[in-house]
Amino acid sequence: MSLAANNPTPCVGYNASFVGVIDKICDALIENDMTNHLEKEARYPINLCHSVEDDKVMYSNVEHLNLASNPFLSHDAVSGDHSDALVSCFLIYIHFLLSEAYSTSPVQFSENCAIAPVHRPNQ
Repeated sequence: MSLAANNPTPCVGYNASFVGVIDKICDALIENDMTNHLEKEARYPINLCHSVEDDKVMYSNVEHLNLASNPFLSHDAVSGDHSDALVSCFLIYIHFLLSEAYSTSPVQFSENCAIAPVHRPNQ
């Protein structure tokens, strides 16, 4: 409904007195907003990969981020619809996993898939 009306931020300034579905959706979206974490708190590499032409998730979700605010945050813009972006972003990720940048990254996944620091003696 909101996207069809070309309103990319349906919850900004929404009236909290709305009772029903809209208030609960907006409360959940606001509660789960990752902007602060991405821009200020994350201390491990995060790459956002997104298509400008994505037909499912609006590119403005990436545009509003201050990418320069966190040295761990990077972004790859790809082309195509949502499915095309999936393939392109997956290939970018695989390329990173095979690169020297990954093998020398200060953080890698542990056996249980949680992010853990890599212990590198003599560094």
